[in-house]
Amino acid sequence: MPWKCFLIEPSPYCRLSLRRFTFSKETVGDTSIGFRTVEKSCPRGKDWGHDAFVVIANQVEAQNERSTLKGEFEGDPRWPARCVSCAYVFEERDQWQVNYDQLWKGSPDGKLYVLRESPPGAMWHAHWLEDATPNRYTGPDGKAWCLMMPGGVEWIVYGHSSIGEGKDRKEGPKWQVSGAPPNITAHPSIAIGKRYHGFVKGGVISADCEGRKFPAWPSTA
Repeated sequence: MPWKCFLIEPSPYCRLSLRRFTFSKETVGDTSIGFRTVEKSCPRGKDWGHDAFVVIANQVEAQNERSTLKGEFEGDPRWPARCVSCAYVFEERDQWQVNYDQLWKGSPDGKLYVLRESPPGAMWHAHWLEDATPNRYTGPDGKAWCLMMPGGVEWIVYGHSSIGEGKDRKEGPKWQVSGAPPNITAHPSIAIGKRYHGFVKGGVISADCEGRKFPAWPSTA
């Protein structure tokens, strides 16, 4: 089940959603009674807080991606009431966030996607990586590129591999990459945790070497 790589770029639209969430720990109290730390991690979130969002508009015109406070949506009945992963009910003091997520164009199916939901093979110029760490993630063209892999994980094309696991994990060498995006070949194989392990050759992402299946994304190559 291979996937062909293709370039995507920002569209003039965003997806609008309302999000409620907590941090894994919260400090409550005041100077008169003192402060204490309240545990608010989700039991299914592996030390992350509770979280939920609801999309209220799939496509709106917006100048850029951004997050804001409640603003004009204060009192809107569509705010999530419970964590998506457990029975936690959000409190008034928990976090409120209005999100305008950039929609990207260029997918072969003609649809617009937010980056984290892009289909396997989507490749984009990640200029923010250049701004944060100049020259660390750039290739021969001076640009930093990311590629969405099966399993919903993105791979930094000119980034460093990692060696070991857990506390023993350390930075390894960069992949050897040839060709121009999106028609690249990378060596050696690309292993991303337990979510995907395979190859990128001639602009095509291979099926998973360990037999994982991704029924949500049919083959495109």
